Amino acid sequence: MPRLSCVVASLVLLLAGCGRVEAPAGQAGEPGIGMEFSGVRACADCDAIEAWLRLEADGRSQRYRLVERYLDDGHARRFEESGTWRARGDLLQLRRVDGGERTYLRLADGRLQARASSGRADPRLADDLLVPLARPHPR
Repeated sequence: MPRLSCVVASLVLLLAGCGRVEAPAGQAGEPGIGMEFSGVRACADCDAIEAWLRLEADGRSQRYRLVERYLDDGHARRFEESGTWRARGDLLQLRRVDGGERTYLRLADGRLQARASSGRADPRLADDLLVPLARPHPR
């Protein structure tokens, strides 16, 4: 199977409802297949954490962009990270450009749930869920 077909097939198998979407703002001209997720989770020292994740795949690479906003008393601190991703069955591994890593499990309904790096459930991450978005939202 050609390399592009393998990349596309792995993305489609990992993510239900995947389709061709526009590139995020600032990345025009980079066509590919993408999927977006968002979620809100509890925070120990702020009101909540909003998260937005975009996965992209083309014939050359599999990239991601994650934006998290820590909300507190009407103010927000924004953090961004990017890097590469890979799928291993229902596990999605995100590797930041600085070497850090995050792992998610694709649930039967298409949501992503944060997991320990081994892929095992971690009670501290139980509320870290990302829901697939039907339409892309520029960030």
